[in-house]
Amino acid sequence: KQWYQRRVRAWPDGWTIRANSAILALNIPVLEEMITKQQQTTIDMGSLSGRLVGGESAQHFIEALYSGKVHPTTTNFPQLAMLATVLKVSWIDYRCQKFYERLLSTSTDYPSLRYTVDTAVSLKETTDTYIELAVPSLQHMETESLFDFLRSFLNEPDLSRGQLNFILRLTRHHTAVALVLRVLRDGLESTGEFTESASYVFQNLNVASCLKYDGKSYNELLDMLFDAGLQQNYCYTKSSNRVYQVMDFILKPCQRW
Repeated sequence: KQWYQRRVRAWPDGWTIRANSAILALNIPVLEEMITKQQQTTIDMGSLSGRLVGGESAQHFIEALYSGKVHPTTTNFPQLAMLATVLKVSWIDYRCQKFYERLLSTSTDYPSLRYTVDTAVSLKETTDTYIELAVPSLQHMETESLFDFLRSFLNEPDLSRGQLNFILRLTRHHTAVALVLRVLRDGLESTGEFTESASYVFQNLNVASCLKYDGKSYNELLDMLFDAGLQQNYCYTKSSNRVYQVMDFILKPCQRW
């Protein structure tokens, strides 16, 4: 009697499906106690994962538990990966990672690259795995391809802190540092001011890395800020070819992930 069918529910669309509780408990260990001891008759996927779960994604997940096969797509992948991670279904988690690796290896145009970045950022609250896969993949792109992506990305309006911190994570690599400085410089040349996103990235760049890998561009960028009359926000002095930042927010280290 402990193993009769349970009702699995997804929120916020109210989707429900009946599933055999033995299959659920076999694949999701946390459910065994809920079913055998707590005698729960309805399993809420949202409450279980701590995230909003759409009905289509929940159905794909349950069907995968029954069939032993999972078919990630760009539509269902983010929630499948989230559910697999949170509910500790290792074989689905593995398949999701392989799907994401294939996406990274085949993504060349801006929309597909943007998808891989946004997905990794959205999953960061659950796991760092996809950030760890995405960062080296982008860092080792061809220089001009990476520059085109960074230029388009940083010109997007309303970027989140998570998305901008992803760019800062890229700048731990010497090529990415130089390219980000180039994007910032070009934007400042074009408009005479920083966008909010460009300002955040510049304020949080690792100054030591900038000076080490492309000190010339960094100094040129600071000169441009001074010439543009923005010295009140970005004040500096030069001595022995070193740049000393005055503002505290310039001095604060790059946020660590």
